[in-house]
Amino acid sequence: MLRVVRDRATEARLDNLDCVQGGFLSYRHVDGPLDAVYTRNALHHLPDFWKGRALFRMAEMMRTGGVLRLHDLIYDFQPFEAERVFGTWLDGAAEDSARGYTREDLVQHIRTEHSTFRWLLEPMLVSSGFQVVTADFRASVYGAYTCVKR
Repeated sequence: MLRVVRDRATEARLDNLDCVQGGFLSYRHVDGPLDAVYTRNALHHLPDFWKGRALFRMAEMMRTGGVLRLHDLIYDFQPFEAERVFGTWLDGAAEDSARGYTREDLVQHIRTEHSTFRWLLEPMLVSSGFQVVTADFRASVYGAYTCVKR
């Protein structure tokens, strides 16, 4: 992911971008406040308690007005809708793993990963010091947020 971001920054002639790989709970930032944080498909690896801690840590490192872009597997439905939403998601899975996530991959994710509900994540974002500016969802299972540090 870092290589892709660096390549795109080079193509766009951005010379003020530092790409840093670090753990949500272990990264130690030593420079000034961050202007932005971008995370994609990683936060769902943490249980909700640790998600909250990770979001708080990100906010601590950022300047007021800094931007958080978060893309991840986030459930935008109520628990009673799970069978229908997951059924639709599984029915749309790739048959060949070379072409995308298979039904077995998605079942494994549901069983073992820590995706959370939108209605739990958004209060975590606010409690961590962010204002949610946009929230866009695809198929009720994938969310993209733009947040600003208050």
